[in-house]
Amino acid sequence: MALKGDLTTSESAVKELRALVDELDEINGRLEGIEFEMAELKELIKKNGLDSEENAKAISDLQRVKVSNYTQLQYEDTNQSGKQQHSFELRRIRTTFKINVNEFADAKVSFDLAAGDEDTDAELKDAILTYKTGDSTKLVAGQFSNKMGYEIGRSSSKREFPERAAYNKAVFGGERIRGAYLEHAAEGGATFYAGLANGLSVGDKEETAVKGSGVAGRMAGFAGVRFDQDNGSSYGLSYWNGKRPSNNSGGPEVTRHFLYGDAYVPFEGGLYVRAEGMVGKDRTSLNSNAGAVDVNGWQIQLGLDMDDESSIFARYVEWDKDTDVDDNTQKSYGLGYRYTLSKGAMITATYEVFEDPTKSQSLWNAVTIRYQFKF
Repeated sequence: MALKGDLTTSESAVKELRALVDELDEINGRLEGIEFEMAELKELIKKNGLDSEENAKAISDLQRVKVSNYTQLQYEDTNQSGKQQHSFELRRIRTTFKINVNEFADAKVSFDLAAGDEDTDAELKDAILTYKTGDSTKLVAGQFSNKMGYEIGRSSSKREFPERAAYNKAVFGGERIRGAYLEHAAEGGATFYAGLANGLSVGDKEETAVKGSGVAGRMAGFAGVRFDQDNGSSYGLSYWNGKRPSNNSGGPEVTRHFLYGDAYVPFEGGLYVRAEGMVGKDRTSLNSNAGAVDVNGWQIQLGLDMDDESSIFARYVEWDKDTDVDDNTQKSYGLGYRYTLSKGAMITATYEVFEDPTKSQSLWNAVTIRYQFKF
């Protein structure tokens, strides 16, 4: 309770002080009641022999493991050639185990049980060991989400649109990489990281073609910085440099590098802006004899959280997979609405238009309605 006025002489101040004392008495009474209930609970546990070292250890072991899941069922209607129209699919069944190994180390393992063409395969997504070397520094190793930009590492349970931008899917297919990095949180909201990883992401279309050839094991280096502000805004800059090995189609080994910049800016009233841009070099005609070409991609998303349950959003994406070639830029435009049905359950509806002048069908659209529950 805030006290107002001259407290030494004001009659209203005396009343406010009396009210404050009454509130403190009420709080004290509640605390005494809680203390009594806790004493009864401890006596009940002791009476039933539940306070043994074995039970205490079993409870402690259970508390070290946390299990979570989110499942996405979606309906899609599209006129894209070669894709099934008016179809239901289980887009994801993602189960995650987080284990507190000790005061310094944590582990995370997650699986997708709706992978593959028929949504029936199991696929490892994350296998991460985190070791804290201090209050603000940690070493992360295993299979984890690529840290380039903001979208790749953002959970699919939170992302507004059904799929990631075309340029992210093209250069870092599958989103996950295998390697290790060191991360340090500095004062002022800045977080720095640097690490090494396999040259190709786990889901890259050329990964299978080079497995076992020796060159696939060549490392890539990555580094970046993120600035998180007190007002909720976030800005990031990240860089990747490594090799794409030669493939079985005669494609030569090429150096691939990417520079990402991204920003998230919230405004009063629930309005926000997300933006990301990438420039780099890579072989984008995968499983071919092509070399590396200059590429770029970017996206911008505007959203409005109308209340605690409802939000609307729009996104525009461009992906130029060879900047030296004219009229080959892929574009997409999207609108969407999300409604939270209850805690852990929400429904999202989106309408998207896609343009790709390099395909025989250069224009198509898709309507996606996705139901998600999460615990």
